Amino acid sequence: MENSRWFVKTWAKWALKILHIKVNFYGALPNLQSLIMSNHRSYLDIFVLLAYFPASIVGKKELQKWPIIGQATKLARMFLVDRSIFKSLTETMDGIDTALNIGSSVILFPEGTTYKGSLTLHFKNGGFALASRKGIQIIPCAINYLNADDAWVGKELFVPHFINQMGKPVTEVKLWFGDPL
Repeated sequence: MENSRWFVKTWAKWALKILHIKVNFYGALPNLQSLIMSNHRSYLDIFVLLAYFPASIVGKKELQKWPIIGQATKLARMFLVDRSIFKSLTETMDGIDTALNIGSSVILFPEGTTYKGSLTLHFKNGGFALASRKGIQIIPCAINYLNADDAWVGKELFVPHFINQMGKPVTEVKLWFGDPL
């Protein structure tokens, strides 16, 4: 498991370097098993988070078909959920529960989608209910792109955004981990 975490962290840092992403880190990384609850701005969030905290991460099933990210979903021990199928949602929650039972940490985006607004969308409660039931600490996490156009939301076309991102000299991101709840 440690080799896998090292590999995921190294892979994510490599991706940040290739994409010219500079992360300004604030707070402290969790030292205990945790559920990380982060806002969600872009596909880039996955690299940003895993470069600092290589835990299992929850994402949408469509990621399997994406270039680069699709191949990495298994490596990064991602839980992929088909949001249109209720059984997939319950299977994902069962998978998160199993990961927590063996002492792993998990990263969730409780908004359930990307969003560019200055605040957050309404949070889905499944992860919070699971953390409460299991007595697992929740670590709030915030990601903020200094240029709002660096964030990517699903209504925009992925390939043009990715090409534009690759051509930028630098993308600055603030990553903040809060105190455990």
